[in-house]
Amino acid sequence: MAINPLKETLVAKLLASKGTPMRALPESSDWLRMILDETIERDQPFWREQSTFFRVSASGEACERKMTFDAMGHNVPFEARMLRLFRVGNKIEEANVPVFFDAGLLIHPQPGEPQEEVVYYGEGEERLLVGHYDLLIKRRGTDELWLGEVKSINTNNFKKLPVPHEMPLQNVNNLLRTYPRYVMQWTMYAASEQVNTTHGFLLFEHKNDSAQHLYSLVVDEELKASVLRRLMGAWEYVRDIKEQRLAPVPNMRSPEDPRDPVCKWCSANYLCRKMPREGASYDDLRAEDAKLRG
Repeated sequence: MAINPLKETLVAKLLASKGTPMRALPESSDWLRMILDETIERDQPFWREQSTFFRVSASGEACERKMTFDAMGHNVPFEARMLRLFRVGNKIEEANVPVFFDAGLLIHPQPGEPQEEVVYYGEGEERLLVGHYDLLIKRRGTDELWLGEVKSINTNNFKKLPVPHEMPLQNVNNLLRTYPRYVMQWTMYAASEQVNTTHGFLLFEHKNDSAQHLYSLVVDEELKASVLRRLMGAWEYVRDIKEQRLAPVPNMRSPEDPRDPVCKWCSANYLCRKMPREGASYDDLRAEDAKLRG
């Protein structure tokens, strides 16, 4: 999980001070684990460089206001455990792609090549959405292209996956109920101008025992249009880097309410609930965050 931005911990102090880990360590038999964890955690910034476009991963974001937080560079560091899990996830993807090459199916990326980029444009040459997909294959014996995404997943989440169905559209509908963000991301990759296919798959691999679920998918044009409308709405607040603003709180969200099913899990909640509901400037956002996180 993300490190609690408002909690006084050794790691939080270290991130704020950029000091040497050893100075923050108490005498403990657990000293080595603490040094390793803090070494992994300490280089995470509170704020990244501002961006005038979104990553494809934002396609599945449930809140337009959170999209603008991310584009403006806001960041909450992760605990070492989560960073190690992300590393494992990357290795699982790296291990799966060569299998498609060995099977004679892989189109992109070929061994040694970087992942292919997709771009959506807002107006003219202004970028709206940018990302890099995992792999593109060709169905054997046909010219049919399939866009694939590989996801590693833990035990609890793997158990929540629906049973794969032989009908791609049924898989889309089933996954939208449990993991909508993955379906939305896949849709935007597959339907992009650079890929332009209607077929593909999501491959989920269990992090502990390498069990897999593979779902064939098809592009849902209504879903794509819905995602684009949401992205375009949020983009208007960040497209001009000199005039970026935090978007208003969506009508159905209540960041002050600990029962809100979206806000209560949001890493930006500690700051979001302090900002005006109608939005705020970049400078005001940074100033308030400095008060809260130092």
